[in-house]
Amino acid sequence: MKEIACPCCGLDTRNELLFDIFQETRRYFGEALPVTSGNRCVAHNKKVGGVANSSHLKGLALDFTCKNPTAERLCRLGVCIGMAVAKLSPHYRVGIKMSKKIYHIDVDWSKDKDIVFMY
Repeated sequence: MKEIACPCCGLDTRNELLFDIFQETRRYFGEALPVTSGNRCVAHNKKVGGVANSSHLKGLALDFTCKNPTAERLCRLGVCIGMAVAKLSPHYRVGIKMSKKIYHIDVDWSKDKDIVFMY
């Protein structure tokens, strides 16, 4: 999927579990979910202010939102993420950036597992 590839160089090292969780979340939500950040090369990660150990560098993270991100729709999206993760994965890492109305999901088990965080 082009939307997951790094926008500056096309790097696409997606993780299949992450991709499956995202697709299942879309299925539960019932509409397209625009990806705001997928794979990143080092240069793009630096450009967007990503941290040095960003899971996006390893193809293990996705940031996305929904169209018309009202509080109700964002809550429903959070439930859909939870349902997808519960169905497909032994662990979860879900971040919420409320200032930009973005969700972050990753499958980087080298970091703390089974957490929901705000950033």
